[in-house]
Amino acid sequence: TTGMIFDSGLSQIQRQNSQLLDTQQQVATGRRILKPSDDPVASARALEVSQSKSVNALYAANQGYASDALRVVDSKLDAANELVTYVRTRAVEAGNGAYSNSERVAIASDISQQFSALQSIANSQDSTGDYVFAGYRSNTQPFVGSMAGGITYQGDQGARTLQISSSRNLPITSSGEEI
Repeated sequence: TTGMIFDSGLSQIQRQNSQLLDTQQQVATGRRILKPSDDPVASARALEVSQSKSVNALYAANQGYASDALRVVDSKLDAANELVTYVRTRAVEAGNGAYSNSERVAIASDISQQFSALQSIANSQDSTGDYVFAGYRSNTQPFVGSMAGGITYQGDQGARTLQISSSRNLPITSSGEEI
């Protein structure tokens, strides 16, 4: 009948109009999938890719943080090594028989100051205020005491780590006791 032909033509025009609207939205957004029902398999895959991208961004941020943290540890250990080398040199100098008592007292005073500097390095903090060599107890000053009374370690044996990939955790500190 004429009514059926008219309804069929109207239905076809509405379907084509809907397809045109979908195509215009795809062009405007630059995306082929506008809603999950358009292509469920591709939608699921796009979600996986998006999640993987977020995880990889987190790993990249962790790698940067780990690199910075290891640079701090390395610089502190280099400074400590230089101090120990300097103290050894001064101790050997003190054994010189030609030195007077006042020169040996000056060397002892210098070594005492170097000890304080070494303790300060051992109690170093990173940019977030955590003690570098305290293990997991990063909010506790690791080395307390004095040269005369002795030094005690207040940290623990843990080493903080960061996950830098799906299968690798990288230690970014060492315990002061280990060092």
